[in-house]
Amino acid sequence: MRCARRPTTWWRGRHWRSGRASAARADHCPNRTAIRSRLPTRGGAVRRESKPAEAAAFALDRFLPYRLSVVTKRASRLFARRYSEAFGLSIPEWPVLAGLGRFGRLPGSEIAERTAMGKVKVSRAVRQLHDRGLLAREEDAADRRVHRLVMTPEGRQVHAGIVPLARGLEAELLVGLAAADLVALQALLDQLDRRLSEMGAEAAADGLD
Repeated sequence: MRCARRPTTWWRGRHWRSGRASAARADHCPNRTAIRSRLPTRGGAVRRESKPAEAAAFALDRFLPYRLSVVTKRASRLFARRYSEAFGLSIPEWPVLAGLGRFGRLPGSEIAERTAMGKVKVSRAVRQLHDRGLLAREEDAADRRVHRLVMTPEGRQVHAGIVPLARGLEAELLVGLAAADLVALQALLDQLDRRLSEMGAEAAADGLD
């Protein structure tokens, strides 16, 4: 449904609008707001305007994306305090070592992808680890323009000490959680991760990412 435009009145070069004209437009197109609220979003879902009571009842502490973010940050801060005291590592440095410990030689771009960290954070962490002698850069045999990162003997020693610490912290965090609940939690996190990848791809296709 499309509402026809009414003729406008001009006076001294300005667009003149009176209360009567506004009322006439509202009477002429009473469903304008309703039509706008039913317009589809980019994802194809219908946009639904929330009512004031519904908006007022919104509980941020029960909003799942926010809760996941809060839990992740709290766990990261707790874990970072432990391995900072033991090994002097920052939050971004530990995932870099963990990624190299599992996958071996990797370029910095692939570390960023595997650890889900931004390139700037990875670059800063790599520089700090390299300055401490925990990482080394090696030229790729097939392409000398590519430099792969590898742990030094000192880096492997630090990594070997962090792994049992991380395992212990994980066990401490999961106290009271049944084995079946842990399996279900991992499955749900995998499902959410896949859905987020799909949403990211959709946003990129729409030019929003």
